[in-house]
Amino acid sequence: MPVWNDGVPFLDRIFHDYWLDDSIINVFLKKALFYFREDRAVLMDSHFYNIFYDDSHQEENVVPNYDKVKAWTSKQYKDDKSLFDEDVVLHIPCNYPAGSHWIHTYINMKYKTINIIDPKHTEEYEKHLGQVLLIYLQMEHLQKLGTELNVEEWTIKRNLATPKQTDGHSCGVFLILNAIRIFEKQHELTLTDTYSWDALLTTATLKNVRRLLKEIIVGNKYFVDILEYVKDHISRKL
Repeated sequence: MPVWNDGVPFLDRIFHDYWLDDSIINVFLKKALFYFREDRAVLMDSHFYNIFYDDSHQEENVVPNYDKVKAWTSKQYKDDKSLFDEDVVLHIPCNYPAGSHWIHTYINMKYKTINIIDPKHTEEYEKHLGQVLLIYLQMEHLQKLGTELNVEEWTIKRNLATPKQTDGHSCGVFLILNAIRIFEKQHELTLTDTYSWDALLTTATLKNVRRLLKEIIVGNKYFVDILEYVKDHISRKL
């Protein structure tokens, strides 16, 4: 069984009250992408943000490293298609601050919005991520399409009407659930320029979700079983 660098086995990290690492985040977001089979849902690896913008040691004077990530979206520019087409939603799970917190973000090309879903609703984090992702879009647009992105058309949105994390270790679970919910809304064509979730994720609910994540990993449950946990009013039912 794989062991993380703090000595905690992979499956124990999922089930018990530990911080979820990048491998767990990637597994479940890829499962969501496969389940909903959304060709125009573009999922970045959880390392994307920290490779493009390595601010793990400093907050100021960080130089974006676009060259290291510019190939990540190459397949989006085939058959007269583009990452900036209106039907594209770009999903980017972000580890920020580095090594301590998970925040899901998605970029809706139709509405030109950068949506930041921080489980702790920290304005400083949300503004920072929004600005960094806007810089990425500018560089991507110039490099791949040869023209400047009109930043005046774009909006960075904080999504405060979502469940709030109250502990110090469940951000990864919040990210997975929010991301799955957004994939589902994109599949149902109900994803708009704003995102909300009328739910209260209690300690008991989070424990049940962790148990289910572990069962899905070992093959005792199916990915579809988790969809019950991304509905509205979840705390009143589970």
